[in-house]
Amino acid sequence: MKTNELKKGDIVAISGGYKAEIMDNKKGNIRMIKTFPPLYEEIGSIYAWEISYILSNKNGEILNEKIELTPAQEKAKKNINNFLGSF
Repeated sequence: MKTNELKKGDIVAISGGYKAEIMDNKKGNIRMIKTFPPLYEEIGSIYAWEISYILSNKNGEILNEKIELTPAQEKAKKNINNFLGSF
């Protein structure tokens, strides 16, 4: 599944192994999420390439599907990592 196909209410795994809920229906490099404990509950934005898997959709269907980036997102990731240093 591509990051642009994620919808508000989908549950995803983000970098660091944490779970989060997608909070917008936008497409592109930045998405709004709400993280779940044990980290802490917080709403904020992350880069699309920090989303690893979709765990379930807003209807509760279990998917466990790896997230793929679009070519434009791959390019943006490379540019940002070159600017900030790879992480």
